[in-house]
Amino acid sequence: MSKNKSDYIKVEFLEGFESFKIMERFVNQIPENQLKLDLEKALHNKKPFQNFKYSIETSDFRNLWFEFKQNELEKIVMDKLNL
Repeated sequence: MSKNKSDYIKVEFLEGFESFKIMERFVNQIPENQLKLDLEKALHNKKPFQNFKYSIETSDFRNLWFEFKQNELEKIVMDKLNL
């Protein structure tokens, strides 16, 4: 790791609303099924992050969620870096 701070770009953590939007976009692109209904319900009730995580962790869409989230995070970083 370089001692020169100018060699690095600091990227801030996402705000809660930004993470929420990523979850909404994921739900909107999955096919109509029980999981989609469960995720929509999770996002509109108390503790949406906790309930979304629980629903996705126990589903067949778990890997798709992590791939989707990674792609969305990469897009955000690219936008912030103006690449």
